[in-house]
Amino acid sequence: MAAEERVARLEVDMQELRELVQSNALAIAALSQQSARTDQTIAALSQQSARTDQTIAALSQQSARTDQTLNQLGQRVDQVSQTVDRLGNRVDSFVYEAQRLFTQIGGLAAETKASVDSLVAVTRAHSRHIEEMQAEVRGLQTENRRILERWDQEE
Repeated sequence: MAAEERVARLEVDMQELRELVQSNALAIAALSQQSARTDQTIAALSQQSARTDQTIAALSQQSARTDQTLNQLGQRVDQVSQTVDRLGNRVDSFVYEAQRLFTQIGGLAAETKASVDSLVAVTRAHSRHIEEMQAEVRGLQTENRRILERWDQEE
């Protein structure tokens, strides 16, 4: 019986070995499926990484363009600032000249008013003098008429 026991034992061992092989085959199949899913995940992550790299490259280009635009904008702001400064200086100069002219015009207006007042006074004096002369002329005319009338009567 020792040989039969050995054969029975071998059969049991063979059955265990078959079960173990079958179990290993199932485990290998599961691992293969897991490996396939992992490969798919790795491929998806690689594609996502490639898209991310493309997005980063596009963002880098956009950032470079934004930096360039900001630099140009900064230069333009500097130019506008310089223009505003020049215009401010011109406005200040204009205001100064306008004030100077108004002051000059005010002085000339005062001088003109004084001259007009003086001319009005002279004109009034002349008008009075003319009236006096006209009165004197009328008096002389009246006296001349009397003299002429006397001569006419004497003749």
